[in-house]
Amino acid sequence: MSAPLVVLGAGPAGLAAAITLARAGRTVEVVEQRHDVGGRYTGNLQLLTNYPDERDAREELLALAPGMEIDLWPQDVATLYGPSGKPVLARSVEPFGYLLQRGPGERMLDGALRRHAERAGVRFRFGERGNPEGAAVVATGGRDVQGVAREWTGPVSLSEGFYVLFDNRYCPGGFGYLLVAGGRGVLGAAVVRRHERIPQAFRATADWFERTLGVPHVESHSTVGAVDLFLARSALGAHGECFVGQAGGFSDFLFGFGIRVGLQSGRLAAESILSGDDFDRRWRAFFGRRFEMGLVNRFLYEKAGHLAYRRFISRAAKTDFRALGWELAEPVWWRRLLLPVLRVLWGRAKPCAHGERCEWCRAVK
Repeated sequence: MSAPLVVLGAGPAGLAAAITLARAGRTVEVVEQRHDVGGRYTGNLQLLTNYPDERDAREELLALAPGMEIDLWPQDVATLYGPSGKPVLARSVEPFGYLLQRGPGERMLDGALRRHAERAGVRFRFGERGNPEGAAVVATGGRDVQGVAREWTGPVSLSEGFYVLFDNRYCPGGFGYLLVAGGRGVLGAAVVRRHERIPQAFRATADWFERTLGVPHVESHSTVGAVDLFLARSALGAHGECFVGQAGGFSDFLFGFGIRVGLQSGRLAAESILSGDDFDRRWRAFFGRRFEMGLVNRFLYEKAGHLAYRRFISRAAKTDFRALGWELAEPVWWRRLLLPVLRVLWGRAKPCAHGERCEWCRAVK
């Protein structure tokens, strides 16, 4: 009997890889240092993006795990607030994303994926730290904090909605957000520059949503999050292991949405293992230049500040919001010309946490 394929990490990316391998008849073990899936999440709402891929995200998720039962709330209207504080509605004919819950619960993403993996024959080893050198897939999250977030989650009596605040006076280089679905809300603040300001950013954002939308008073955050933004030269480790999810630099670099990209990277890694072809070639063919465009968009978003926020909100009000997501990922020639500038401005003089896999890595203070 052949040795099992080991997947390190039981987040969405690792579980997607494990499910794909197990459904193909391979013996798979998932090693997770925590004692259950879902990590720090206990029902937090997050967005499963429905762009820039043409295939619907719900359809793609159910193709990965047929018959999986999970709560999904389609979103076709977003309420955006710029520095003026005035609400602007951004609409789409088809959902621009789906809200879902993270955590070990039965109908939450992580819990539903775990149960589907177990039905496919995947074995779990919780409370252990694995060795990447002996793993087929590494999905252990990012190693370098470049964006930080604080969230509060709890029951609310507000109507379902997706609300975003773009204002550097509250969240430098990031945004505030309120997600409401199924009688539950998540209020958060994300900061990319000046990480030390995240406590003040969260407090100010919570107060703003309380004044503006009547959110119940929030005393403090309940969840801490981080995102690691870097462009990988290779997603293969020195011993042939495939790095997926944030461990491989797979993310939406503009706004930090990582669930769908993580799921896709895990599936692509598993498919490359099964077929024996090159993972780097496979993920580059699938994602194209969208990662590079995402980093350019992130650069413009931060450098132009409120001007960029107003431009984005104006475009969102005039075009289909899902189509705007496609538009931002298109490899436009003038955006590509900015990449050498980014390598100079955001490059590191010293080796980064990603080692040889990193072509260049943004330095964030």
